[in-house]
Amino acid sequence: MITIPYSHLYAVRRYRIFIWKTIRDKKPPSDNAFDYWQNNLFLFIITWIMPIGILVTILVSCFELKKGDYTIVLTNIFTIFSLNTIVLQRSLSVFIRKLLFAIILAIMSLTMAGFLHNLSLGGIYLFTASIFMALFFSGSIAYAGVVLNAMVLAVFTFYLQYSPTATADFNISLYNWVIFAANFLFIDMALVLLIRVLLTSIERSLKTQKELNRQLIREARLKHEQHRRLREIAFIQSHLVRAPLLNIKGISHLIINTQEYNIEEALLLSLEKSVEELDGVIKSVVERTAV
Repeated sequence: MITIPYSHLYAVRRYRIFIWKTIRDKKPPSDNAFDYWQNNLFLFIITWIMPIGILVTILVSCFELKKGDYTIVLTNIFTIFSLNTIVLQRSLSVFIRKLLFAIILAIMSLTMAGFLHNLSLGGIYLFTASIFMALFFSGSIAYAGVVLNAMVLAVFTFYLQYSPTATADFNISLYNWVIFAANFLFIDMALVLLIRVLLTSIERSLKTQKELNRQLIREARLKHEQHRRLREIAFIQSHLVRAPLLNIKGISHLIINTQEYNIEEALLLSLEKSVEELDGVIKSVVERTAV
């Protein structure tokens, strides 16, 4: 059984805390549950993408240096440095950082393909930018990646068709490029649509859950208020009503025992007062239960 040293676990935990404190937006969390969920997903992915990206860049750079391709190495280092710098820039909102992240991916895609004539790396960056925008943006912005991909592929198609040296520079024929572009665009569009359908379903579920939570809170408050009134009514019945009733019972018993004698006026006044007190308490109970 493989065991991980405690120091390593502690370092990973401290790294996660540092990243979350740095990347998290300064503003209070949005009332929109779906936006909050998207931002947390972005933070979670970036937490692990940053070290993995640095590691992959180092490995790829080693292989490219053996081939003598220093331009791609410098481009990869600049890209990973720019992405990490933007992500850790706490002065920017999470939305702006996500937008700049996608823009850098698109720029690096065009750089790899257009200037370095590396269509494979350019396609990877372009595809990543499209998926990234579909995951972390809502509305029309989510489909901007697909539109961008279609425009880039169209421009390269015209360039390969009308430039006499294009096929030699990119080492690909127009026929193979059209097949690649059509499949690339189809897969990209299919994945983006699938992601949007799943995210729309999640957004609806979160809205439904939020509404249910509001209803539960409202019902809990109503029940709490109802219990409070019931306790008040029980207190009135056990304390306030009991005293006038005892007075009336005592006076009634005294009247029954003094039927052969004249009833004093003070006794009748006391009886009337007790009846009025009982009537007032009953009215109070009726008013509390009617609210």
